[in-house]
Amino acid sequence: MKKVLFILMLVLASMNVSAQAKPNYYGTHDPSSDSLLTNCHVDIINDHFYIVYIDTIEGKKQEELYTLAKSWVNSYFKYPSQVIVGEVPPSQIVLQCQLYESFYGRIEMKFKDNRWRIDISNIWYKPMSRYIKDKPAEFVPRYEGERGRKWLMADIFPLMNSLKEAISKKTDDNW
Repeated sequence: MKKVLFILMLVLASMNVSAQAKPNYYGTHDPSSDSLLTNCHVDIINDHFYIVYIDTIEGKKQEELYTLAKSWVNSYFKYPSQVIVGEVPPSQIVLQCQLYESFYGRIEMKFKDNRWRIDISNIWYKPMSRYIKDKPAEFVPRYEGERGRKWLMADIFPLMNSLKEAISKKTDDNW
């Protein structure tokens, strides 16, 4: 009987040791610096993430920047008419779209001569399961704290980089 109790105590003790929380990868590692944009920062306004990216491109007029961004929207999204929620040619385009996997948000693109700006707000986590409620991205453990902001930027990097490349490409009128 003593042996059985002793073995039972050992099994319970080993289960307790293995059940202790281990730090997750996202809490202990920073994303690759290659997947972060410069001129971009993440703020928390009214308990929600707000991402701002501003870039300068010499020699491009407002109309040209708008046209390049509009063509990017048409090529990047399968149904562009469903993601565009507003536009003011040639100064602004507003999208409501998927940013990364199960994350959705609002993208506002603003254009001036030689400059453009992206504001990303209302970032929500919409899980694939209908049994889990939608929640703001701030409540996803991966995005907690200062390191979490870097992971958020790394996750939406493909979308942002694709837009940046589309707008920054050189147009050669004299081919």
